[in-house]
Amino acid sequence: MSSPWQARSTEFHPYLVDRLDALPNGLRQAAKSALPAAATFQRGLVSPPEYRSKGLLRSRPVPEQALVFTQDGMLHVLGGLNGKAAPPPAFIHPENLLYVRTSHLLLYGRMELVSSVEGQRNQLEMEFNALGWRMIDVEWRAFIGVAIGRPSLAARTDVKESERATLLMQALPAKFSVGLRTYGLYTGEALQQTLFQPGVWSHQWVVLNRQLVPNTLLALTDASVILIEEEHALVRKSQQYGWIITRMPLLSVVDVQSQAKDSLEELTFTLARNGATAERRVLLEPETAHAWLALWAAHRAKS
Repeated sequence: MSSPWQARSTEFHPYLVDRLDALPNGLRQAAKSALPAAATFQRGLVSPPEYRSKGLLRSRPVPEQALVFTQDGMLHVLGGLNGKAAPPPAFIHPENLLYVRTSHLLLYGRMELVSSVEGQRNQLEMEFNALGWRMIDVEWRAFIGVAIGRPSLAARTDVKESERATLLMQALPAKFSVGLRTYGLYTGEALQQTLFQPGVWSHQWVVLNRQLVPNTLLALTDASVILIEEEHALVRKSQQYGWIITRMPLLSVVDVQSQAKDSLEELTFTLARNGATAERRVLLEPETAHAWLALWAAHRAKS
């Protein structure tokens, strides 16, 4: 027999709906009002209200929310919390995407999309049980395919890996080659180069050591810059699970600069698309940062 907490956990699992009227009462009307008139409903992912850890002994509520996929993009709808009015829904066109950052950490899923909405920078954030990633696999790949200017593939198994890509990934730690194949190259992009940055720690007393930079992979394809990171570790021998993936379409990357930050270098990716701008920063050791800048300069010279 299952323990009570195990039975109850299913209440927080995301689920799919195949029509707009199947959305929960608290989200349905807002979704109907916000969808563009010509939008055709394809599928919706609903994440029930739940809570997330906030420190050792506290938790924070996460509102009910849904992603509604149409033929032109996706709509994010949030419910209200603690009697407060819900924020307005946001419809995201993939052609307006500046970058997307997703978390795949055991059963924790999260997406952060930064895009242009009516010429202004808009940030969508959604937390959900990671089971949801599999549920929206087809719609998500189609959305990202349009965002990077590539036709979406029918299935992940349609990806054909080049000999160059295989050689590049053989040189990576196994966890990062798996992460790149699974969460980076499902679009069918051609991998051009990779740079791996091992974790960087401060050199203080043993008990005060802290991680400055987690294990990090930078990958360049013919359509994206892909950044794969681990969570920051608390101690040197800890095992970090899952991946945090940032994808920046090359269509949105307008500049990359580096500047010294203490003993490290901070790369700044400047992004712009359809009237909106954003930045994505990453700390690296100077050697890795300079290697990336050289790689980026060579790429720009060819394009």
